[in-house]
Amino acid sequence: MIEQTEKIVKKEDYDQVWCVFDHDPKPDIPIQSQNFNNAIQKAKSLGYKVAYSNQAFEYWLILHFKDEQGTPMSRAHYYDEINKYINLSDDKYENNKKISKEMFIRLQEIDENTQKTRQNLAIQRAKRIMKYWEEIDIEHSNPAKEESSTTVYQLVEELLSYARTK
Repeated sequence: MIEQTEKIVKKEDYDQVWCVFDHDPKPDIPIQSQNFNNAIQKAKSLGYKVAYSNQAFEYWLILHFKDEQGTPMSRAHYYDEINKYINLSDDKYENNKKISKEMFIRLQEIDENTQKTRQNLAIQRAKRIMKYWEEIDIEHSNPAKEESSTTVYQLVEELLSYARTK
């Protein structure tokens, strides 16, 4: 993915370049964790920003509803967790990974308990989890071991900041 991004960036000038991907490790293919770490390092060395999730993007969605502490969560439970919280009337979040308009609205709602937007809660939770991992390894030298974590919040904050200036 980073190599493809390099090809695109060479053709046109961009203010920022973001690479968005997840870890998605397969136990029988240990090189995937090293590839994940290498992709993050290479992207940063090229000046790209990275929004990753370990293990999957769905972890970011779960943080909108659940105060996870960054302890490992089996990706086998991601869809059930998401569907439990979003409770969509006619649609389920499944393998097609489609985020419907109704689901997007649900992600933006005010949480009844905290009176904060779910988006802001997800950002706070993701930051807290990354701070936890930073206390273990300030350099984040092995993001593949930082399960469960996500830096998608950094991209969301950037998009929100851009939207406020327009």
